[in-house]
Amino acid sequence: PVQVTEFMAKIEILVRENTKGKDDDGVRWEKFKAWLHRREQKRGDKGAYDCVIDAANIAYYKQNYQGGRFRFAMIDSIINFLERRNIRWLLIIHGSHLSNRDCRTSQDRVLKEKWMKSGNMYVAPGGFNDDWFWLYATLRRGGQTFLVSNDVMRDHHFNMLSQKTFQRWRDRHQVGFNVHWDKRTQKCSNAIVLPHSMFSSRTQLEYLDPNNSQSCLSDRVIEGDYPRDKDITAIHSPICTTGIVTSYQRGKQLSYTAEKPKLEDLQWLCCRKS
Repeated sequence: PVQVTEFMAKIEILVRENTKGKDDDGVRWEKFKAWLHRREQKRGDKGAYDCVIDAANIAYYKQNYQGGRFRFAMIDSIINFLERRNIRWLLIIHGSHLSNRDCRTSQDRVLKEKWMKSGNMYVAPGGFNDDWFWLYATLRRGGQTFLVSNDVMRDHHFNMLSQKTFQRWRDRHQVGFNVHWDKRTQKCSNAIVLPHSMFSSRTQLEYLDPNNSQSCLSDRVIEGDYPRDKDITAIHSPICTTGIVTSYQRGKQLSYTAEKPKLEDLQWLCCRKS
């Protein structure tokens, strides 16, 4: 799709602007792209991936308290959740998190080695923003590949990506997650990746096509490039999605369940011209 190609080109520009004049002048970025290509060529279908994992976003999840830190175990719990459902994954992690500062325990080091041996982990080098790597990898695969992250992507570099169009892409290709970390036992449980929605739940404009007078739908009301006012006949807005995620207390343990969203679960408010 043209939009995906446009996003990838803009990421390239961001990388070039931020590495220009530095030691490698973008060489390490080219190594990342070559690694993705070799992976696909040598491993064939085994080199494909269904989702890209934003390691830092998961490892720092709800760790904003005294003693909170980068949690390798939370990343592994998300990976285990995906593997039980035969979802192929690619983990993007910044090299700084593999140092002794974050990789502190023997368990952390065991998990690091396990991911490296799997061939499904790429280490973003120092001086680079790991956001560029996981976003590019998700865009490159296209199709139904999705990103596992709770990042709302409001950083300044995302503002360069045609914000409204990028927001639509994000809504269709990013899924959130949840995982419980017990401060007392220092263990995590109840990891869950939210279901990947196959449909859009954005406001839709119904309008008459001036060329053939047929009724059409468009979600471009968000971008401001919708049809002329006189052609609009109705506005459809999503008001409720049910059956996505529920949480419940069982003793002292918080549990999560998720159901795959269905089109019939999405309720709409329709405002039509009289």
